[in-house]
Amino acid sequence: MQRDWRTGDSKIDHISVRAVREHPQFARARSILVDGLAGLYFNDRRLRSLIEYQRGVMFMLIVSLDAAREPHDPSGGVTMRLLNDILPKMGIAPGRRIVDAVANLRRDGLLESTPALHDGRVRLMRATPRAILADCEWIRVFHAPLPILCPHVDYTPALVHDRAYQRAFRLAGLKTLAIANQIMSANPPMDYFVQETVGFRVLMVFMQFIRGRADNRTGAGFYSRAAQHAGVSRTHVKNVMVRAAERRYVTLSDRPGDYVEACPVLLEAFDRWVAESLSSIDRVRACSVEA
Repeated sequence: MQRDWRTGDSKIDHISVRAVREHPQFARARSILVDGLAGLYFNDRRLRSLIEYQRGVMFMLIVSLDAAREPHDPSGGVTMRLLNDILPKMGIAPGRRIVDAVANLRRDGLLESTPALHDGRVRLMRATPRAILADCEWIRVFHAPLPILCPHVDYTPALVHDRAYQRAFRLAGLKTLAIANQIMSANPPMDYFVQETVGFRVLMVFMQFIRGRADNRTGAGFYSRAAQHAGVSRTHVKNVMVRAAERRYVTLSDRPGDYVEACPVLLEAFDRWVAESLSSIDRVRACSVEA
């Protein structure tokens, strides 16, 4: 299965990883994705942390599982037991962490919780309209680069927040949950930034800063801009990059703050992540259309 989705050898009609990487418009597609992710949920403080790995994965899993529920079925919903069974397979430890994350999603208006009809001690979680809208925006951002790579495919439903497409996409995605884990586990530089607090957004701002620069350096002001964009302190951003430098993903200037330079290993890892992400998104799109 892993070979199929990466190479495009399967019967599912989607763009392969190689085709994405070798496409003459790859750089443009990468920029569209980077800009979309850098700004995703930026204007809503309660949604910003959805691009953090653990909270984001949990949110999207619940939204996906909830998509399988009949909309007006009072007995349907996602249970904590189900989350504790699935999330460890995606690198999220069961127990208190999941409980706290679910509580935060409820606090932010993304989940509603009701007692199960068969057992009042069991709580059923369902995605709220606010959650569906947030998920539609996530889907739009990840689909936005695809029209320039595959102009023969109609991606309009994903780009206009079509609710029927959101549900179909999430139902199809349940069959390919392992792919997201494969993409990260096989890519240590990307996994590092994703696991760091606000590291993913910091990385997107970093990629914006070095775009088009032959030396792959940010110039001054990166720490402050990334901190403002991620809603954290400048010191926190600097610490994320210091730890990245210890892993040789970036190089820091001798005088603190002058620049951060991307190392070749990070640039290669990032391009691979972009290609694999867009390919997998298109694969799920194709599956949702065929369903």
